[in-house]
Amino acid sequence: MSATDKDLPLRRDIRRLGNLLGDTLKRHGGRALFEIEEQVRSLTKSLRARTDAASERELVELLKGLELGRTIGVIRAFAVYFQLTNLAEQHHRIRRRRQYAQSETAPLQSGSLGELFTRLARDRVPARAVREVLERLSVNPVMTAHPTEATRRSLLEKHRRIADLLSELDRADLEPLAEARCQDALEREVESIWLTDELRRFKPTVLDEVASTLYFFDTVLFDAVPDLLAELRRSARLMTNLELPQELAPLRFGSWVGGDRDGNPYVTADITWETLWRQRRLILTKYLSAIDDLGSKLSESLRHCPPEEELLTSLRRDSKHLPKVAERVERIHAEEPYRQKLGYIRERVFRALEADHRVGYRTSDELLGDLALVRNSLRANGARSAEIVQRFIDQVATFGLHLASVDLRQSSDRHADAISEITRQLGSGTAYGDMTEAERSAWLTAELQTPRPLVGRDAVWSDATAETLGVFRVARRAIDELGEGAIGTYIVSMTHAVSDILVVLALAKEAGLYQPEVGSRPLVASLRVAPLFETIDDLRGAPQILRDLIANPVYAPVLRAQGNLQEVMIGYSDSSKDGGILTSSWELYKVQEGLWNVARERGIELRLFHGRGGTVGRGGGPSHKAILAQPPGTVAGRIKITEQGEVISSKYGLPEIALRSMELQTSAVIEASLPGRTRASPRSEWVEAMEALSVEAHRAYRALVHETRGFAEYFAQATPLEELQHLSIGSRPARRKKRSQDVADLRAIPWVFGWTQSRHLLPGWFGVGAALESFLSRKPRRHLSLLREMNQDWHYFESTLSNIEMALAKADFQIARQYAGRLARRGLRSIFTRIEEEYHRTCRALLRVTEQSRLLEKAPVLARSIEVRNPYVDPMSYLQVELLARYRRRGQKAGDELLYAILLTINGIAAGMRNTG
Repeated sequence: MSATDKDLPLRRDIRRLGNLLGDTLKRHGGRALFEIEEQVRSLTKSLRARTDAASERELVELLKGLELGRTIGVIRAFAVYFQLTNLAEQHHRIRRRRQYAQSETAPLQSGSLGELFTRLARDRVPARAVREVLERLSVNPVMTAHPTEATRRSLLEKHRRIADLLSELDRADLEPLAEARCQDALEREVESIWLTDELRRFKPTVLDEVASTLYFFDTVLFDAVPDLLAELRRSARLMTNLELPQELAPLRFGSWVGGDRDGNPYVTADITWETLWRQRRLILTKYLSAIDDLGSKLSESLRHCPPEEELLTSLRRDSKHLPKVAERVERIHAEEPYRQKLGYIRERVFRALEADHRVGYRTSDELLGDLALVRNSLRANGARSAEIVQRFIDQVATFGLHLASVDLRQSSDRHADAISEITRQLGSGTAYGDMTEAERSAWLTAELQTPRPLVGRDAVWSDATAETLGVFRVARRAIDELGEGAIGTYIVSMTHAVSDILVVLALAKEAGLYQPEVGSRPLVASLRVAPLFETIDDLRGAPQILRDLIANPVYAPVLRAQGNLQEVMIGYSDSSKDGGILTSSWELYKVQEGLWNVARERGIELRLFHGRGGTVGRGGGPSHKAILAQPPGTVAGRIKITEQGEVISSKYGLPEIALRSMELQTSAVIEASLPGRTRASPRSEWVEAMEALSVEAHRAYRALVHETRGFAEYFAQATPLEELQHLSIGSRPARRKKRSQDVADLRAIPWVFGWTQSRHLLPGWFGVGAALESFLSRKPRRHLSLLREMNQDWHYFESTLSNIEMALAKADFQIARQYAGRLARRGLRSIFTRIEEEYHRTCRALLRVTEQSRLLEKAPVLARSIEVRNPYVDPMSYLQVELLARYRRRGQKAGDELLYAILLTINGIAAGMRNTG
């Protein structure tokens, strides 16, 4: 089947949904709105086919003449179209996955677990080597606390219903009446989307963000996880003598939502506690429903499926401890021991939900132990119903009693401020803030060796210090009442030195999370602390900081108590904003090698936490390819990755998409962890070439972004940066410092979001052209051959160029010129010229290296997706420029309706580009 034939069902779905939207427009907006929308689309489509100044002027004049109400209607028409197109594309991915699964002749789907294990068996990889990787396998997606997701939950639910209807319409055996009903339902859903406001009217609170994240766990992930584990076991059987343990639970979820307080004043200790309880309430409620479902199915009787003695012993014990439950279950299920056991299990889960620590389960291991008794006894009788019990076991093993481990994050300067205030009040010599790094480390090391509290409980502190200390008390309470899994890692952002980690232990001592070993009293190290290295300089210094930290006499025993496993987080977003995409990518590659060299040298294990965003400028790109592109030996069966913004709904919004996403991550981690399965370490001349490229890219990027007068002003004027603050998509402030206009103080999300909206996409490619051109000019033939060789044989380099190419393909400088020409003051327009020249330079150089005649020539599916979308994104871009010009011209007199229209364009462009920040 050709690529074109494969896309026929997709085009059919887009046409069907587009026609329904057109009918809705005529019905609710009138034929005039429909005709204007079609006129705008036709003009932008012809402009896309051939750049023509006269046609562009005609379009601009048409948009200028539209009254605001009609403009809003046109914007909404294109925005809703993109919602429907995105849905159709997601459904097509599901359709293709099903076709792969059902076909006996088609090759296994690339990146699937079945395809991986088939290759491993074909290549005769020893089962023992694979089993060793699987036994240490740990894949940790972490939902982040600063979402850029622009789609409301109300719309997500409508999207899911439309996806279900499209799936129903795919059925070959669908009767005409049923098809008509589906079509009617589809029409109602499309109309309902049109009649629903796509914008939130109020900025979400942190607890709103918590609710949004829980939606994905509740509706998708809870049921998708056991499907993944079943597929992992099934695929592993393709290899001879490879049987996986039933208790294997390689997937664990984390969350920053409600725990990430770095720069977010709304994440308080109380909010963190409420988050933890909401998560626990959701997962235990899901368990109660799952137990009820099992109880309706496990009717196996004492006579025909006799329980093992171990299960009978547990029933006698349960009857003694829970006599009221025993009276009920023994009467109702007199000869049904499995239902009796589930009755006791249900009561203990319910008591855990009620915080009854005397009777309720205190740990997930207790619940897993009881479920294993049921499964094992059924299995001993040859009952296939053991499989549905195993499904529930997989869920409990993955989600525990806490759902997702909440990571706590705070900036290093907040800890330093708190300790400085404490030392000033203690009057103990030099205040912490006035110490050198050597003095800080020495003072903290001595302080951490003393068992006494750092401060008394009656001390009075500033609000900031009290809040900092309060977080540790909440962490202690969570561990005591909800279990160790409730709290993940304490992450120190902007880590610059060893003292930035030790100071967290000193503060944790206040809550009893850390206590030194004294006499017969053992060491207490309940909180795992991880540095986060974000800037280029910090990435370069990270291996030495880790080496010094491991050698510290206080920290070394903490690490031993925590299984000699150190987590280190590396930041993609801020390093890219600091030094440019190419330098950031290369420094991240090198720091992983450096950190692992230190870990092996010191005999510890390392878990790298990748702080990747959704867009290329924030470390985004296909996760399967990205994992395989990591330096050899640095994955080692473990990976932890942030899932941010629009990535969450695109990867986890629909069950089969979620399953595919998790499968891709898992298969990549397995393959990247097997010796010799990924391409070999880079040759020395490749490394030298990358160093040269990185130096030149860094110089070019810094010269523009950090050294060009007026650059920050250009960014603010030629993008909707300032208007983004009115879009209610996240609780976090856009800037680290309220009044600062410095690019360094701007968070990476609005940085990338602004450039994406204005179609520059600068963070995803700037500086690369200068680097490639400079390198090629030194030895043209030799260096071109070398770069092509690197692209062909080095996963890292090929993946990096592939992501940059995607950013270049999504950028559009005909559109970007509108933003620069109509919105930036005349004196700043030379900056646009400079950016545009670098864009074309980058395109030319990249095409030479990748041996293509046009961008995405070797990625036709992505190229078609962008090509199909552009004629519909372009109108919203032109409209956004027009509306921004009006809004800024009118100032305070602009009015709420004009701002509302601008925000609609922001939402629409985000949906069309499939990127926010």
